[in-house]
Order: sequence, then C-alpha cells, then structure tokens
Amino acid sequence: MKKNITLFLISVTMLLLPGKHWGQTPNLGTAFSYAIFTAAGAVSNVGTTVITGDLGTNAGAVSGFPPGVINGAMHVADPTSLTVANDVNALYGDLGGRICNFALMSTIIAQTLTPGVHCIGAAATLTGDLVLDGLGNPNAMFIIKIGGAFSTSTFVDITTINSASLKNVYWHIDGAVDIGSNSNFMGNIVAAGAIHFLANASHMGRALSTVGEITMDNNQLSNAQAVLLPISLMDFTVTRQGGIALLKWSTSYEQNSKSFIVERSNSEQATSWKTVGTLAAAGGSTSTRHYSMVDKKMSKGANYYRLRSTDINGTYNTSKVRVLNWDDASSMLIQVYPNPVKNTFTVDGAEQGSTILLVDMAGKTLKKQRASGNGSDQMETSQFKSGTYLLKVVSANGTATIIKLNKQ
Repeated sequence: MKKNITLFLISVTMLLLPGKHWGQTPNLGTAFSYAIFTAAGAVSNVGTTVITGDLGTNAGAVSGFPPGVINGAMHVADPTSLTVANDVNALYGDLGGRICNFALMSTIIAQTLTPGVHCIGAAATLTGDLVLDGLGNPNAMFIIKIGGAFSTSTFVDITTINSASLKNVYWHIDGAVDIGSNSNFMGNIVAAGAIHFLANASHMGRALSTVGEITMDNNQLSNAQAVLLPISLMDFTVTRQGGIALLKWSTSYEQNSKSFIVERSNSEQATSWKTVGTLAAAGGSTSTRHYSMVDKKMSKGANYYRLRSTDINGTYNTSKVRVLNWDDASSMLIQVYPNPVKNTFTVDGAEQGSTILLVDMAGKTLKKQRASGNGSDQMETSQFKSGTYLLKVVSANGTATIIKLNKQ
C-alpha cells in the first residue's frame, strides 16, 4: 500500500510540474525514417548487415555497403542530413530534460519495467533480459536515461508485453553504446557518443548519435516504424529428442512471408553460422501457425541455434539464440516409437557404428542391423507374433541400451 501511495504522489507531482510531461511523445522530426544516423561521425560496416530504413551522416564517410544492404535512402553531408542532425540534437535535448520517475542500478539485471522515465546517473550495463510492460496501454512511454556509456552482455533480449510498443521506447545515453554480440535490442537509441553493434546483434528501432561513429558487424537493424515485419514470432524452442535436435516455432501473424531458415553455430561468439534447413512460410496468415525441423548433425558440446525469418522483399529478422548441450553422457539417449508397435518402429538416437538388435525374452537375437548414423533408424516387425521383446542398441564402445518393446 505504501508503494502504491508513493507512485500515486509521483504521478500527481509530474502532472503539476511545468514543461513537458514524461508521457508526451518525443518529436523525432525528420529522423523518423532513419535506422542509422550520426550528426558527426563515420558510418562503417563489416559483413552482410541488412538495414531497413534510411542511413546517413552529416559529417563523415559511409563504408561497407556493399556487402551490407540498405533498404532505404542514404544521405551524407547534404541539406537533408543537416536537417536530420538538427532534429537529432533537439531530440537528445528533449529526452535529457525529462524528469526521472524511477532509479535503476548501474548493472541492469533481468527485470520488468513499467512505463515512465527510468534513470541511472552513471555508466551502465545490461546483463539480463529486459521486459517492458505496457500495463495494457498502447501509448505507454518508456524512457531510459543513462548518465554515461552503455553496453549490453551477449545474448540479451528486450521484449514488450501488455500492449507496450517499441516505437515508444527511448534510450537517452550520455556516452558511447556497445550492443553485445547476438543480442536482440529494442527501442530508439539517442546517444552522445559512438554506437557499436557487435557481431550478429540485431536492433529494432533507431540508432541516432549527436556525435560519434556508428559501426556494424553482420547485423540486422530495422526501423520498425517504417517497415512492418513480415512475421510475428511467438516462440522458438530447441529440445533433444533421442539422437536428434527438435526445433519448433510458432507465428501469430505473417504478411508477405517467404521462408524460415534454421542456423547453427558451435561457437559461443557465434561468428560462423551454418544452415540446418529451410522451410517455406505461409505467405500470409492471421492465425497461429506451427513449424518444426530436426537437426541430425550436432557437435559434441554446446550447439547454438537461431531462426531467420524472411519476407519476399529480402527483409529478415532473427530470433533469440537458443543453446542445446550435446555431451558424451547423453550421446546414447535412445527413444523408440511407436511402442506398442504393429509392423514398423523407429529408433532415434543410435549413433553411427552402433548395432540395433531385436531380442526375444529368451535372449535369442531375431533381427540385427547397423545404425545408419543419421540419428533415425527403422526396423520391420510384421513377421513376428504379438508379445514382449527387447530392443538392444550397442554403441561402438560397447555401451548398451535396452528397451522393452511390445508387439501388437
């Protein structure tokens, strides 16, 4: 009750204060259409970064496009970029003048934020996933003010819930910004310093700087207000099913969607991604759709997965990275289905070099075959009468797994 009274008094006080209320929408001006812009600094890219939205600088060079792709206009030191620079500086000043409602610790851990102005008076680091809760208000405003440099750890994720919209998320940063590799960042960054997107990071919103370079490295950067994403991804999971990795995902909305590409990396830094497989998307849908894929070529240790969704125009977005550990202790996890079996059953998880045996209850071997090595093998049982049998899988090193099998 005391906390509620305090929040109520803060809200009443803010309404009575002169000047702009914290909930008033900041004016982006001509920066509205930009995904990347610096008023004074170079813009550079390494690798196949894709930018959806305009890109520009009012004082500096642009390099790395191609191989990077810009789905928008580019303005470099011209009358348009001068106007945008003035608007970015005005926006920076506006956000800096907003009065704080909540104080955050300099190390921002995984937590949920509600609408308001959240402030840190020094440099800060985001180390955990951040959830922005709109409390049912689609106009809810989130302003995070940081009094120094700002960085994120790798693999951090920012999401919105309860009607919160990323168009109403602003980061006012008094220094340089480093978005960690493989992070999914969200909101409009307005900084007084360089902005660095590290390897494979993605960003939904704008990256605007009053002074400082902006660098990119195999990123996906989208001005989400300028372009509607082709797919609304509900979930993406990776689980072990016997000798395979099962990947599942669902969408609640698709427009002009083209395909899904599952990618795997065996490095924590995820500097190299390999395609596991590609599935065609629905093209257009307003109902929930479910997809799945299997991976049979995992490596021992940690396997990192991400899902890339693309539309017919080449715009794409990637999911948060999922990790599946594949260690020696679990390498002979065997699953058999269906069980009971009528005519044919499948064995999942038998490694290459393993032997699969069907044995009766007296210990007699009735059938024997080598595992294919692709993680999934079938055995025919139509010639055997109903009853109970034993399935025995013996690995190359002699380790045996025995499963009771019922024949109908």
